Amino acid sequence: MKETNQELDDLNRFQSQFFINISHELRTPITLLKGHIDALKTFDDTEIQYIEKGMGRQVQKITTMINDVLDLAKMESKNFNLRSKPVNISHLLERISLNFAPLFKQKEIRFNIQQHKKTYRTMGDSMLLERAFNNIIINAIKYTDKGGEISIKIQQKAGNLNIFIKDTGIGISKRDQEKIFNKFYQADNDINNAGGSGVGLAFCNQIIELHKGKTTVKSILGQGARFKISLPAIEHLELIDSLEETITVTGQSLFEQNESDIIKGVFLLVDDHKEMRDYLKQLLHPCFCLEAENGIEALELLEKESIDCIITDYMMPKMDGLEFVQNLKKKQIHIPTMMLTARGSTKSKLEVLRLGIDDYLQKPFEKEELLIRIKNMLANQKSKLNYIKNTKAIAPESENITNWLLLIKNYVYQECSTPHFNQESIVNHFHISKSSFYRKIKSETGLTPNEFITEIKLQKARNIIENDTDVSVKKLALEVGFSHTSYFSKLFYKRFGCQPHQMGNAE
Repeated sequence: MKETNQELDDLNRFQSQFFINISHELRTPITLLKGHIDALKTFDDTEIQYIEKGMGRQVQKITTMINDVLDLAKMESKNFNLRSKPVNISHLLERISLNFAPLFKQKEIRFNIQQHKKTYRTMGDSMLLERAFNNIIINAIKYTDKGGEISIKIQQKAGNLNIFIKDTGIGISKRDQEKIFNKFYQADNDINNAGGSGVGLAFCNQIIELHKGKTTVKSILGQGARFKISLPAIEHLELIDSLEETITVTGQSLFEQNESDIIKGVFLLVDDHKEMRDYLKQLLHPCFCLEAENGIEALELLEKESIDCIITDYMMPKMDGLEFVQNLKKKQIHIPTMMLTARGSTKSKLEVLRLGIDDYLQKPFEKEELLIRIKNMLANQKSKLNYIKNTKAIAPESENITNWLLLIKNYVYQECSTPHFNQESIVNHFHISKSSFYRKIKSETGLTPNEFITEIKLQKARNIIENDTDVSVKKLALEVGFSHTSYFSKLFYKRFGCQPHQMGNAE
């Protein structure tokens, strides 16, 4: 029995690692494909614009598939936790129906959703629930012919919310109904034979089960299907719907800035995919770029060459990005470093940040977002070196100063939402003079104390929104100590190259 359990555990680990690896492998070509799409946008030709839209749809399709596969693996982990809060199912389904309206129109499928004055609520993770409903609706559209019909109905009964999604499609045989919620299973029909992953319904079922609910299906072959999702209902809840403030900040493109603001320097690109290195070189043109396929090659280059900035992938053979950065710290190499990651877990992102890395960016990324973040890293480094040169301060090489800085970061991270929190709060807590605090922060980071506090606040905001994509901008600002939402949004855009709500919906 013990040996059998061990084999099952090994198999489970292998399966999870397979999901992670395949997702990582797919994200690089997606990033490259997205880069080509962005390049096509410079043309006005109608045919090229048509190609660009088609490529964009394919990128979104692959991205969705990757997210489903990786999240399916994550949800099987013992450490997986739902980000549960009250979810307005009525509003959620209305939003989903609006999102699918163009697709219904394109395929000439009639769609109706039962409207209710009553609000139906459940406790759950709204992002995951939306993806579960999306998968069933996408399935319904896929198997329903032109001129067919799809409908959604909500019913509250015996403490449960029952959501019925019905279509007039090709239907599902009795044999297939018993297996369609199994991972990678696909019913044998002409539509599936043309492609598909067999992940969508398994992912949906896993989400609903995590919410202590149930997914069932009834169907007659050739007469459509009806999926029923049952979720625990919230019977009584006083909930004040807050109006999220929508802020639009027009960001200036890096290519529209003054000549003095254009990125310059020597870059080291560390990635085992040549195509990704070529793409990064194209984005960084006319900067000079050195290349390495892994961390070992990169360390050898750093011994011989003068580098201004490092961009490294996370997953690589021989020496991955994490081990590479650890070696940079051991060798006291203080070069601005950005790590490119696949859709990593919160744990892996925290591991990267604990190493003192300047930034990380998730694939696929926006070109402007990458360039803005690089510009910020280089500006901070320049400020740091100028301060050390002008004040004849000693460059931070001690492990003690790094540990001290980590304590400061943790303190700011925890206390920044406290009313009237400022650098006075820090110097009083750590019993240090203002002048000493300024010198240490400036020589270690290149930032003034106020800029340093703002950086920690923005990093915290990014962490919150990556783990709760439904958080409002107003609430997010308050949670990191900003009382003015518009000011917070401007700072966020300047730092990360995108709006808070754009980062939340990136997936």
